Amino acid sequence: MINTMLKKSNLKYLAISVVLLLISGSFVTSTLDILRNNQRLQEEQASVKALEQQKSALEQQVAYKKTQDFVEESARNDLNMIKPGERVYVVAGSQVAAAPTPAVKSASTDSNEGFASVEEVKNHPYLDQNWYYWYRLFF
Repeated sequence: MINTMLKKSNLKYLAISVVLLLISGSFVTSTLDILRNNQRLQEEQASVKALEQQKSALEQQVAYKKTQDFVEESARNDLNMIKPGERVYVVAGSQVAAAPTPAVKSASTDSNEGFASVEEVKNHPYLDQNWYYWYRLFF
């Protein structure tokens, strides 16, 4: 009889130990899941912050491109336009025959020394030949 009571007592402790092991295993897996999710959350928050900074930069670009300064800069650089009343001078220098499109300089002085007229640039013999641009690029 004592032997059966010891077996029941041992069985009871064994059952309690198994239940406690299962509960502690569950706690460990839950803790690991929480840690993984926390790390993923931090990564996503960093990604959101980077995207917000990119959005802010793009909004600033859009705002700048809506200004008159951008329109003027684009007209000058991309379309080679000038403001009304502005004078354009073309630098001729010693490379008049070698350079098909001399640099354009905007100025309001009356001195024409060292400058070629627009007609001289337009009538340059190599102006419409693409090979010459490549040649000038490398040599």
